[in-house]
Amino acid sequence: AIWVDPFYGPFSYESYQGKCQRLELYRNLARDYRRLPDGPGTELLMEILANKARLLYQIGDYRGALKHLQHQLALARKEDQKKILPEIYNNLGVILEALSRFSEAMDHYLLARETAESAFRGSNHPAKALITANISQIYNLLGNYQEAFLECRKALRMCESKLGMRHPLLVPVLLKYARISDSRELYEDALDQYRRALQVVERKMELDHPYVAALMHGIGQTYVRQGKFDLARRYLYRTVENIERTVGPQHPCLAEIFISIGQAHFHNAEEKLALQYFHWAIAIRRKQIGPDDIRVGQCLGFLGRIAHHQARFQEAQTLFTRALDIFRSKLPSGHPWILNLQNSLYQMDSGDQSD
Repeated sequence: AIWVDPFYGPFSYESYQGKCQRLELYRNLARDYRRLPDGPGTELLMEILANKARLLYQIGDYRGALKHLQHQLALARKEDQKKILPEIYNNLGVILEALSRFSEAMDHYLLARETAESAFRGSNHPAKALITANISQIYNLLGNYQEAFLECRKALRMCESKLGMRHPLLVPVLLKYARISDSRELYEDALDQYRRALQVVERKMELDHPYVAALMHGIGQTYVRQGKFDLARRYLYRTVENIERTVGPQHPCLAEIFISIGQAHFHNAEEKLALQYFHWAIAIRRKQIGPDDIRVGQCLGFLGRIAHHQARFQEAQTLFTRALDIFRSKLPSGHPWILNLQNSLYQMDSGDQSD
């Protein structure tokens, strides 16, 4: 199946413990089949690899998921299984995106879209819509907000045309659409899209589906950007327990919520609390993804701003520089995050400040 995020598709609603138990079952199944004299059939082995990869992705083990998907791709190419290639390319893109390897992710999404043209009939096939939505997310992360908007609007119209206005498949696309609107500073539009998605969840899914928490996180983040910090925190704190139940206490998605909560406290002049959440987020993202993760860079930037506010200028400069190095390795030179950090460093240099 095509992936879009950790909350879409089979197993997403299960608890973290349930996912771990299911993963162990697939591991045992793979081990049993390897013991057979003739080995497992290729199609069944690819299905086992795909399900193990999905579960690993959903519990935050991105490197493990990547390894299984690469094995699945090698088997599909060896057996000339062309119809499954769009799915595998897309899912590899999802993992690479999660690992902050955005250029590689885009390459795989474009391969997925190219191969989907021959594998899936119909211009509005749902798989094509999800691939298009994933492409829009990379444009958004890279700061190309106009192209992100055009691609995501296209994906949404494809879904609406094929499935109607209230199908559950709309939820992940609306989630991306709202994030893009937030990036474009169209905050009321972002909130409208989040609320529309919540209405679909309430009508078509369980009320404690993890998408509820994901959408609440999005609403809270938009309120942060609007300067409504008390309201933002009420939404953000409500998401933590739900997300932790389904993906575990060390999932990178949980770290993203911590970053949003940290931002709300930072902008509300509650720097001690902000520091706590940023450090929690850094610990998770470094462990699960690595020291050059884009969200680690984001946290370092905020730590630098806190150090600057507290007149620890040398420390602030070091933190800004480390964050800038990460951003430059992942993002295009004109990205707003890079420009903002360059401006902060320039202002510090011009002020000739020191501890």
